[in-house]
Formats: sequence, C-alpha cells, structure tokens
Amino acid sequence: MIVKLGLTTLLLSSILYATADMKKWLRPVEVPQPKDNKMTPARIELGKLLYFDKRLSADETISCATCHHPKRGWTDLEPVAKSVGV
Repeated sequence: MIVKLGLTTLLLSSILYATADMKKWLRPVEVPQPKDNKMTPARIELGKLLYFDKRLSADETISCATCHHPKRGWTDLEPVAKSVGV
C-alpha cells in the first residue's frame, strides 16, 4: 500500500512538474508587443516588405526569407543549416 502510494505520488508530481515546465515552450496567446509600438496593418506590411527585400543585404543578393522561407516552415529545408550571409 505504501509503495503504491509512493509511486502514485511520484507519478503525479512528475506530471505536474512536466506540465509546468512545458508551459514555457507553448506559443503565447497573443504576440507580445511594446505598449509604445503596437502592431498596425501598415507596420505588418512594412515588416513583410523588409523581410523579403534583398536590397538590405550587403551585396543585395539575399533576404531573411532566403534561409527562413515561410512556405518551407521558416527553414531552408536543409538537414543542416548553412550560413549564406554576406
């Protein structure tokens, strides 16, 4: 009886700890934003334009989306990430 109670307590405490620990990996309900810099449709559009703009790289050949493509799960689909920065 004591062994069962001990195992049950251990199991429950492990589950509660895992649940609390896993919360830090969950996506927030809302995107965090500074109070003095809230998202607006215009700012979101500007962010998209900048993200895909190759002119922002040193030699105008790559953008953020070169390695972090939205249609590829924000990756380059390579087994090991390769640096292509300039």
